[in-house]
Amino acid sequence: MIKWWEFKKRSRCPHVHVEGIYGDQIIFAGWSRLYCRDCGKLLDGPVSIAVDRQELIRRQMSEGYEI
Repeated sequence: MIKWWEFKKRSRCPHVHVEGIYGDQIIFAGWSRLYCRDCGKLLDGPVSIAVDRQELIRRQMSEGYEI
C-alpha cells in the first residue's frame, strides 16, 4: 500500500533518470519509448532524451557533482 507522502513524491517526479525502451518492448509498453527509473511511469518521447540524460549524469558524476 502506498502512503500519501510517497504518492505525492511520485507524482512530482522530474523524470531525470529515464531509460529508453527499444524494439518489441515498445509494443508491450503501450507504444511508450521511455521509462522513468525513479517513479516507474512510462513516458512518451524519443529515446534520444534518455541517451542525452544518461550522458549528462555520467559527465556530472565524473566531475564530482552529486545528483
